[in-house]
Amino acid sequence: MDKKYGYFIALNARVREKANEFIIRETERLGVVGLAPSHGDILINLMLKGPMKMKDLADLIHRKKNTVTTLVEKLIVLDYVEKLTDEKDNRIKMISLTNKGKSLEEIFFTISENLITTVFKDMTDEEKNSVMNGMKKIYENLK
Repeated sequence: MDKKYGYFIALNARVREKANEFIIRETERLGVVGLAPSHGDILINLMLKGPMKMKDLADLIHRKKNTVTTLVEKLIVLDYVEKLTDEKDNRIKMISLTNKGKSLEEIFFTISENLITTVFKDMTDEEKNSVMNGMKKIYENLK
């Protein structure tokens, strides 16, 4: 194997680190403090799909339920989400955005758009597609 490919995992980790720094910087610039990129996964999915059970949320963002519970608890303290009792089954708790959480929607989509624009800056459509296809294959190989 060519040695240059051995650097790939480290490079991928650095890309993720830089993307997370970008997200944090942009959220703070836009007046949102106290959130980590992992909170964004939860909030975006609630924005797109509406209220859901903790287990479904954990499955959707590929995290363990106890990790999601910790993240959700912080979002509750920050008043971005709330736990509601399911109307059909009182034993089930649903995670839902509060009005404060819903107010983040435009900010989050703006940040996402800015991040994607920055990531793919100066790349042709062919290069973008090549990167995406390669990353998908790598992900599948590691499953």
